[in-house]
Amino acid sequence: MANTSVTKQQKKDTWIHYQIVKNYDLKTISKRNIASRTFIESLDFDDKTRQRILALGQSALLNNGVVFAYEKGKLLRSVFIVEKHEKSFDCDFTFIDGDVSPEDKEDMEKDIMRQIALLNYYAKFEKGTYLGRIVPKVQKVKRPSGWAIALLISIGFAFAMYPVTKNIGFSIATGLCQFALWYSLLNSKLVLQTDGESK
Repeated sequence: MANTSVTKQQKKDTWIHYQIVKNYDLKTISKRNIASRTFIESLDFDDKTRQRILALGQSALLNNGVVFAYEKGKLLRSVFIVEKHEKSFDCDFTFIDGDVSPEDKEDMEKDIMRQIALLNYYAKFEKGTYLGRIVPKVQKVKRPSGWAIALLISIGFAFAMYPVTKNIGFSIATGLCQFALWYSLLNSKLVLQTDGESK
């Protein structure tokens, strides 16, 4: 029988929205920015590599792909080019500065796989790849405490509105509207479908 227990680390790894790479800023490079002198000069690579990044990046962006880069000290220390294909987003070209530590490199790769998973999820594609490896899938799961948080927020709004309006009906209506809004935002979360996660 398969072990369905989930360790604390595995639970952390399933969350979509959390910071993975410390001390680096993740940048999404636009079509306009990639052709700018500022972008070229900020690349922490030799001229030949810069030109290759520029050519591959522009090609990917023109075909609705995405270019990710990690910045540290106003220099782009790594670039990941994600191409959009008919039914997938795939990253086959990565450029990582030699000064990036093995730990940071591993975290960057994990983060880019997560970004590709999100791209595929929102595009409703079945799979995506990072250097030939299939990235984990994203799924939406119910958040058990979502209704309770939404209820607390809505009660807070209702109480805050009453002294202003002196109208209990309007305050209750405001609270109900806030509950509907926050419940829709909080009742589910996106997670990565990783090995070892309980089904």
